[in-house]
Formats: sequence, C-alpha cells, structure tokens
Amino acid sequence: LALVRQGAVERRLADTRARAGGLVESEARYRQLVEASPEAIAVHRAGRLLSVNAAAAAPPAAADAATLPGRR
Repeated sequence: LALVRQGAVERRLADTRARAGGLVESEARYRQLVEASPEAIAVHRAGRLLSVNAAAAAPPAAADAATLPGRR
C-alpha cells in the first residue's frame, strides 16, 4: 500500500512539474509577443505600472496632436 501511495505522489509531482514547465514556456512566448509589438502595451495593477514594452517607453512622435503623422 505504501508503494502504491508513493507511486501516486510521484506521478502527481511529475504532472505538476510538467504543467509548471508549460506555464513558464507560455509566459516566455507572451513576453516575446508583447516586446515585439509595435503597439504600446502597459501592464498595471491598481494604477501602478508593472511592465511596459519598448513602444510604450518610446518618446511620442510629435510635440502635440496637431503635428502627429497622418493628421490633416
């Protein structure tokens, strides 16, 4: 009986480790997608910035709205 329990615990641990590894890979792909985006992306919690991508950190393209590219 003890061996059966030990085997079950080992399988659960292996499953948990496998899921955690998949989560780490998923988070890495998400980070790459956000960083590569030409759109400004910011992550915040309760108004406090946690992370921004390069596009969000870049200076604005114009001094004011009237001089924005594409504006007539």
